Amino acid sequence: MQVNIIVPYRPLSLGHLSTPLGEQHQLSDGSWTGWGDKGGYDTAGVRDLFLTIKFLNKNSVFKHKIIVAIDSDVYPNDNFLKEFENVTVIKSSYICKETSYQPYWRLNAAYKDAINSIPDEEWICHGFTADLVCSKNWDKPVMDAISRYGDNYVFVPMFVEVYSGWFNGINFKGPCYTPNLIWDEWRKKVCCHALTMLEPEKGYVTEQDFDEYIKVANEAKKEWVIERPGDRVIGYYNVMFMKAKHAKKAMRLFGPSFDIDFDNRLFSECKIMKVVITDSFVLHPVVTPFKEV
Repeated sequence: MQVNIIVPYRPLSLGHLSTPLGEQHQLSDGSWTGWGDKGGYDTAGVRDLFLTIKFLNKNSVFKHKIIVAIDSDVYPNDNFLKEFENVTVIKSSYICKETSYQPYWRLNAAYKDAINSIPDEEWICHGFTADLVCSKNWDKPVMDAISRYGDNYVFVPMFVEVYSGWFNGINFKGPCYTPNLIWDEWRKKVCCHALTMLEPEKGYVTEQDFDEYIKVANEAKKEWVIERPGDRVIGYYNVMFMKAKHAKKAMRLFGPSFDIDFDNRLFSECKIMKVVITDSFVLHPVVTPFKEV
């Protein structure tokens, strides 16, 4: 089964949000320039996009379409992402005029335009941000769940975030994992709708670290969970699989907190439930870098 995976991307940014304003142009060598790009902005997003696409192609069982959604003031060169045969670039038509919270309006519009470009009956994966790494065969349990439950549900894998330092009395240096820590204690003390991973002592995360974490998490043999979108008891509000027609109905221009609004509206407007796939994982390194070794 093939899915349209939507990946929003803005160069010279971190998480699409910490970004210089104004036009951004890609040079012939693949680098980017734009107004404000010398102002100390983190350019990790330039590297992360290629890593995200590489792991989607490497670790997916199925060959998905990847749609990279860029803003109206982003101008890639003719060779942008041409090395990936399954990648299409969609340019948002939205011209941002808001004086505050600009990144959120831009990101919201990029998602909306990408969703609207996909036929109603095709499947999408909404919210696969350009700094995520999927686990091995991550899509197989999701496809199995779709086969079991059908079109009128939204499906989401487990969202794993890497923490470092101290938080709520926990020293996030590791690893030191048990199924109870992953599924119970840290969900109570850190975040209920995302799983927590400790920063390795070496200061970065590798795929092997992620594999070892998943092995321990799977020892719990957690059943899939059905919950209402918007409740976010276990299921996250990103990396959500659904028919495009549901996403079109739920998505609107809302600016700040549009992503939570979208999750809420999947129930209030579309009347569908969320299946949380507890044996599928995507990694969000946050401030801890992910490295290939």
